Amino acid sequence: MCIFSTVYPTRTLPDIQDMAPMIDFAGRRHYQLQVCAFLARELVLDDGFSRMTHEQLAGQLSLCLERLRVTYDAVRLGNAGQGVHNAIRVGADDRFSDHNQVMYTPGCSWREAETSGFEGSVENKFDAEHECALEVYPDAGEKGLHYLAMTFFEVVEGILFDFGPPEDTWDKEPVVPADHLFTRVQIRDDRVRLAENNKDITFVTMMMEGDLFLGLDHIHEIFHHHTHEFLVEARHETEILYALYVILLAVGFYRIIFRGILNSTETDLVAIRQFVAHMPLHIMSPGEVRCICAVLVGEDEIRAHEIERAASASEAQARPLGSSESNRSLA
Repeated sequence: MCIFSTVYPTRTLPDIQDMAPMIDFAGRRHYQLQVCAFLARELVLDDGFSRMTHEQLAGQLSLCLERLRVTYDAVRLGNAGQGVHNAIRVGADDRFSDHNQVMYTPGCSWREAETSGFEGSVENKFDAEHECALEVYPDAGEKGLHYLAMTFFEVVEGILFDFGPPEDTWDKEPVVPADHLFTRVQIRDDRVRLAENNKDITFVTMMMEGDLFLGLDHIHEIFHHHTHEFLVEARHETEILYALYVILLAVGFYRIIFRGILNSTETDLVAIRQFVAHMPLHIMSPGEVRCICAVLVGEDEIRAHEIERAASASEAQARPLGSSESNRSLA
């Protein structure tokens, strides 16, 4: 029972262990989303404030979009077997129904989560036809978070090819800030007007802290909630099994050891009584009787009994004959 109470709760360890990389990858999607939106906007403006050339912006946006897609699919489907450190063995699609409801069910439950808190926020009380519609790409906000994310990926990729340089000139090397790049700072009014009026740029800018960001953050909170449930379940099982172990240990100690000693003592007492009952004490000398008593009760106890008897006899002899007790005894 001791081994079982320790080993049985460990069956949840794979699930708990899998939650750590899942939460990690889910958290990465936040900043990757914002970086992609920032780079897409800077690619259109092309004003030099990003301290990157046009080719560097295109290359970094391409890398960011690729990483965001990999991270996004890893959370949904898992990425075990891809040589990734701390990979996700089982994706959220195969584990959590509330995750799938947010991702694939029409509606925008993450908006309710933003206004009413996480508890119970998976239920979608918004009217999918009106409340979830966006200013641009209205259908993207009505068909679930996954459809919204796919729309974002397609729009960013379209911006990359429409406003970026030729693909063979993209610079994907790590960007090292250089002071000389500030010499190219120049606000281009035509690009500013384009960014304000182009629905793709408007949509990407909205998603930086809008519905897609809030939806991914809601998924992140769902993972934290399930991790807490796993830990609470493992703790409760451990406490219950350990309590049962202690109870069985106490009952076993009482039944096997304590009661066993009492039963053995009673058996020995019966045997001693039978031994004394079969002894011919009426034909034995006082010395022999004393020897037997010494074996059964001990020499010290016999001496104490003799001293007590002698003291009682001396006390009786010292009493005056006129006392009430002596008179009653004489009577």
